[in-house]
Amino acid sequence: MLHFISKIVLGEADDTVHWRLIKYSKGDFEGGVIEAKTKGGSLALGGSPEYEDLIGSVLAELAPDQLEFKISGTIRSSKDQNVLLRNIGLDVQMKRAKGKERYETKLVDKTANTKMLRETYSKLMGECNILLTIKPTLGGKDWSMSTKKDYPRPTKGELKAPDIDFCKAVLPSSEDLMKKVFSAILPDLRNDAQTSFKQLRVANQYRISEIVLPENKDKLGYNEIRTIAKRKGVLTRKISIDGKEVTKEIQFCV
Repeated sequence: MLHFISKIVLGEADDTVHWRLIKYSKGDFEGGVIEAKTKGGSLALGGSPEYEDLIGSVLAELAPDQLEFKISGTIRSSKDQNVLLRNIGLDVQMKRAKGKERYETKLVDKTANTKMLRETYSKLMGECNILLTIKPTLGGKDWSMSTKKDYPRPTKGELKAPDIDFCKAVLPSSEDLMKKVFSAILPDLRNDAQTSFKQLRVANQYRISEIVLPENKDKLGYNEIRTIAKRKGVLTRKISIDGKEVTKEIQFCV
């Protein structure tokens, strides 16, 4: 499953991207920021909100098959995902959040093997917010991740620096692993993915120039219009690799 920002970058935006952008009105907004740093034999990942699922999916995809994890946190969705949760093997129940138009479930020290962790992200990240803290049952820092409990509200107007400590993970460093992490963060550059870097950082900004209303808007209520309306604008990506910077702009309407 591609991260939703990767789908915009690759020109593959779909309903899962639309769902992520519903919260934005017209204007300029900070998007996600992700950073990867190598130090010693470890690769540290840090991300702001909107990147916790990419970091989690990378950890799950690259972790050794034999590992087991303790996972805690919250999974949220606009839909009831209980069937998928049962199929994955997670013994939890998703319920309608009180006073909210969403479903959620809380996990407290649930045990999951690598396969279950991979399925959690591959099957749920398109339609869910996955706010998990993951720790190997054998201990140690490698293959661990921590995520804060809730999102801050998006800001409009003056742009504020995102919190890249919202989600943090530590993986062991190797050329093959670094190449895969590079490709996940920069899918449009994966054919030239680097196997060695000290610091990789990507910062995203959205400029929503137009809210494209549905043709049958006169027959719909406010919430329906807000949900269906498309966001048209530009995604600006500021990419820094070991101090070398480049800026890319991608137009979208989704």
